[in-house]
Amino acid sequence: MVNGVAWRAAEVPAINGHGTARGIAGLYAALLRSELLSSELLREAVSVQCSGIDRVFGHENAWGLGFGLDGDGFGMGGLGGSYAGASARGGYAIAFVTGTMGAHERAETLENALRSSVGFPAI
Repeated sequence: MVNGVAWRAAEVPAINGHGTARGIAGLYAALLRSELLSSELLREAVSVQCSGIDRVFGHENAWGLGFGLDGDGFGMGGLGGSYAGASARGGYAIAFVTGTMGAHERAETLENALRSSVGFPAI
């Protein structure tokens, strides 16, 4: 079902977006440069709208308007371990997409390698 014709044709918000890693990272980079939303509107979108213990995963989290939030930036994980986001503090955008099922640790490893190369602490 997932990745079938009907799935790919559907428009299901926050579930079945499709893109390349370069394209998705470009979207987040454009957000950081205020090319898609004004800086004021982005600030509102990435402000905490709700937070608390996730009842599915059991850990603390915070959400803005369509973005997961952490102390460093904003982003969204996806099916199979894909992840895309932006570090407001670091000024970078990152995306990891996969054609196989897996966990988000792969994307976290990639982002931590990037952070290490530019002198930021691991997430």
